[in-house]
Amino acid sequence: MSLTIYNDFPKFKEDFKTDTGLEFSKETISLYTQYVNARINDIHCQYMSDLKFKIARLPNELRLEISDLLKTHDVVKQLLKPKP
Repeated sequence: MSLTIYNDFPKFKEDFKTDTGLEFSKETISLYTQYVNARINDIHCQYMSDLKFKIARLPNELRLEISDLLKTHDVVKQLLKPKP
C-alpha cells in the first residue's frame, strides 16, 4: 500500500463553490476552513477504514500463503516422504 499526500487545498476551493454555492473570499474563510477540515477528516476516516479492513484480513492471507508453501515447496515434500 502506498500513501501519497497531495495538496488539494486549491481544489477544495472549486469543490467548496460546487457544494455550497459560495465563493471563497474573506467573508467565507471561516466556513471554508470548516469545509476543508470536514473534507480532510472524511478522507482520513475512509483511509483508516480501508487500512483496518486490510489489517483484519492479513492473518487469513498469511495462513493461506503458508499453507500453499507447505503443500508445494520441494524441501517440505522431501521431508514428508516416507523413509525406506
